[in-house]
Order: sequence, then C-alpha cells, then structure tokens
Amino acid sequence: MTDRSKIIDLAARREANSPHRAGEARCLNCKHEWAAVAPVGAVTLQCPKCETFQGLFKGVSCTEFKQWQCDCKEWTFFIDEHGPYCAHCGVRPTFP
Repeated sequence: MTDRSKIIDLAARREANSPHRAGEARCLNCKHEWAAVAPVGAVTLQCPKCETFQGLFKGVSCTEFKQWQCDCKEWTFFIDEHGPYCAHCGVRPTFP
C-alpha cells in the first residue's frame, strides 16, 4: 500500500515556485487597500474585505505617458474593442 503522505501535488508546487509580484493593492469595489502577493500575470485580485475579484495592484507601470483620471476619481482603465473605459464606474472618457 502507498503512503499518501509522500504524494506531491506537482501543480501546486509549480504555482508556488512560479514568479510572484508583491505590493500594495486596492479594491475597485469597496476601496479597501492591503498588501498583496500574486503570480506574475494575475489580472485581478480577490479583496480580503468584500471578497470580490476587483482588486488591482496600485502604482503606474509606465510614467512616460499622460495620466488620465475618471470623473469618479479612478485612475484605472480597461480597454475593449470600443476603446478605454473606467474600471470602477464603466464610463468611457472623452478626450479633448
């Protein structure tokens, strides 16, 4: 009979050893902020307060471009086939 305590979950080990990013995160739903760790490439994070998957790492990846802020005071935008829209309220910006 096999000793099950020696069975290794390779998928879990691979994820645990993959590159991760750590930093400050903020929830777009409830605005809660926390220190987060997630695998590199993770798009959204689960908020520990409201438990929605609307958390994002804070900070700007590139500061060489003009920054835009929505009227709702959100800095994060998503882009779809129709252009950018606010990640918090969904409003599409108008550009001068």
